[in-house]
Amino acid sequence: DPPNVMIDFERASMTAISKSFPVSNLSGCFFHLCQNVYRSITRLGLKTLYSENENFAQQIRSLPALGFLPAADVIPTFDE
Repeated sequence: DPPNVMIDFERASMTAISKSFPVSNLSGCFFHLCQNVYRSITRLGLKTLYSENENFAQQIRSLPALGFLPAADVIPTFDE
């Protein structure tokens, strides 16, 4: 198994790769994470709010940075 595999946050590929390489460390591509956050804004009908409310937009743009934290720090940092 490869020691590290970078993926693009597609659920099907994440499942397939984790089954094929169970001991590999999976990490997601930061670009695709940001892209998925923005797609979620659109899907949830928040695109206008994102465009018009700078405070909301800044909070959303900060979300992908949580991916760089140790897992134990994600929730406390998000709550701040």
